[in-house]
Amino acid sequence: MEVSTHKTRCCLYVSDSAVKKIILKAASSVDGVAGDTKSPSSRIKTHVLLDGDVLSITLEACLLQGFGVIEVCEVVQSRVKSAVQNLLGLTVARVNVKVIDILR
Repeated sequence: MEVSTHKTRCCLYVSDSAVKKIILKAASSVDGVAGDTKSPSSRIKTHVLLDGDVLSITLEACLLQGFGVIEVCEVVQSRVKSAVQNLLGLTVARVNVKVIDILR
């Protein structure tokens, strides 16, 4: 992933894996998401598309039984968007959440 700004003549290079770690940490911090704290990627998959300096993010996640799916997904969307925008300064156009399983 590369974002360059011509005004200040500098470039910011952030690896795809670093972006994914930010997304995974934000998503797995939400109550109701079945993320293993040691390895959140085991239950959350990410897909990131960079168009200019705007990101579109899709998450595939397992949720925990007993939590409202819509409410959990809305919190995931909000936290992921905030984390990426605050840490990387990039605009996030959308965060899509695909629920792939409900676990006990």
